[in-house]
Amino acid sequence: MKMIIYRASSLKNAIKLPIYLRATGWHTAKQGWTEENDGKNRNYSGLFWCMEGKAKFTIDNKKYTIKAGQVLYYLPYESHFVEITSKHCTYYWVTFDGPLHVEILQNFKYPRTPFNAKGCLVTLFEELFEISRDLTPAGLQHGSQALYNLLIAVGTSSTIPRHNTRNQQLTSDFVDLTANNFKNESYNVSAAADILKVHRTTLGKALKEQLSIPPNTYIINIRLQYALKMLHETNLKASEVAVACGIPDPCYFSKLIKQLTGLPPHKLRNN
Repeated sequence: MKMIIYRASSLKNAIKLPIYLRATGWHTAKQGWTEENDGKNRNYSGLFWCMEGKAKFTIDNKKYTIKAGQVLYYLPYESHFVEITSKHCTYYWVTFDGPLHVEILQNFKYPRTPFNAKGCLVTLFEELFEISRDLTPAGLQHGSQALYNLLIAVGTSSTIPRHNTRNQQLTSDFVDLTANNFKNESYNVSAAADILKVHRTTLGKALKEQLSIPPNTYIINIRLQYALKMLHETNLKASEVAVACGIPDPCYFSKLIKQLTGLPPHKLRNN
């Protein structure tokens, strides 16, 4: 059983964005099923998330085993071969392109080997499925937003194995603290360090080891994820959304949204 939804390629001419949702779907197969793609004509990247079971993946001649809850990705022109090795296996996948899609993907600094995602990603993929059916310029924008939300969720995983248990716990505490306080404009790295009773340098080193990003970038990413959701789901003014997500400066908020989507908030919503 499988489901595949493709974006209409002509939409790319309507709005210029740094990254585009190309296609998404899911596949359930039995042991022994295989799929192969030589990558020769594939100028896009893709990401797999295994929901249940186990499979062997060969990406660009490197062999991996991916298990339930793990993520693996490939870059443009990389070949891939999939073989289901458990009795049943279900995996979700998404492909994406755009002028900056490789740079955006690599900036998350995911391991090239299978790594654990933080929790279940089904809801995020279902959102991609729904948005992919909207064959309008607005649907194209929403697809880019939802794709970025998925990449954030994958990229902020706190379950990637690390060696320093203390830094792992500190990072986990910071992630939980940020989830509960990012809407407060006074919440920043210094405030987080004070609450956690560590020096901000110590906090920065822990996140660099565990998540490969500085604390301030993590906070901004969480705020932008929430802002995109509000811009999509509410009728609040952009300035109100900015305040609600902890970025009260409307000019700075607009700049961040434009960097992320290619459009300022008002054009993003109007389209």
